[in-house]
Amino acid sequence: NLVLNASQFAGDDGTVDLKVDVEPKRDDGMPETVRIEVADSGPGIDANDLGRVFDPFYTTREGGSGLGLAVVHRAVEAHDGTVFVEAAANGGARFVLTLPRTFEGHDE
Repeated sequence: NLVLNASQFAGDDGTVDLKVDVEPKRDDGMPETVRIEVADSGPGIDANDLGRVFDPFYTTREGGSGLGLAVVHRAVEAHDGTVFVEAAANGGARFVLTLPRTFEGHDE
């Protein structure tokens, strides 16, 4: 949903950049995390909309259902992760997801 959304806003001539990193276990005992960044070269997100992009049924895209980013948000939270959005360096939007590399009760 996140990559599809980014590609729709980037358009035919735009770009979508993906970056994945594994961040090591921190000194405070927090587990290793996987950090996923999805950035597009679309028009970006208006500052007034930033706080609502993950709300179900909220959309600024004509024909959009407003469910794609809400599903992303819920899936990330269900896996004990976080997701946020900010302006991308190229003027579009950049979404950053952080997920624990392992889950309690599961081996690597």
